[in-house]
Amino acid sequence: MTTPILYIEDEEDYQILVKRILHRAGLEVQIAENGSQGMEMLQRRCPSLLLLDINLPDTDGYALCRELRRDRSWVNLPILMLTVQRRPEEWLRGFSAGANDYVAKPLNPPELVERVRNGLAGKARAFTGHGTAEYGLIQAAVAGNRAAFEVLIQKYRERLTESLRYTFRDVP
Repeated sequence: MTTPILYIEDEEDYQILVKRILHRAGLEVQIAENGSQGMEMLQRRCPSLLLLDINLPDTDGYALCRELRRDRSWVNLPILMLTVQRRPEEWLRGFSAGANDYVAKPLNPPELVERVRNGLAGKARAFTGHGTAEYGLIQAAVAGNRAAFEVLIQKYRERLTESLRYTFRDVP
């Protein structure tokens, strides 16, 4: 049996939903209701993957992710952030903190399972502590994260539009 996934989330509805979705996919999930409880659970048993909500009652997911990445013990732990935010700066902040990938809320069950399986299989961007947050966003999009692709387009819309105008300026 594989080591369970740890999901740090304070909203009971999301706890139940994620646990059901992943259980149906054959994955075991343990829940921590805040950052402190999550850290205690991490110290007792290293999960195979960490799902981390950004808005927690005692900390935020970015701070917790940064704290984990400062400790060499957690460098190889895949961390997927969950967020309702689709603003590029929020996603870049998460990748800068050391997240491997993102899952957008409201949840799309097949995409959640895909992102988690990719993280477990090592297909999510490996955290190295090097590279830029933009590179992390691009890697997530290349790995099939549709929401990351949308955020990437949003961030670079003006540059893409200008580039396309220039490229196709002489096309009737």
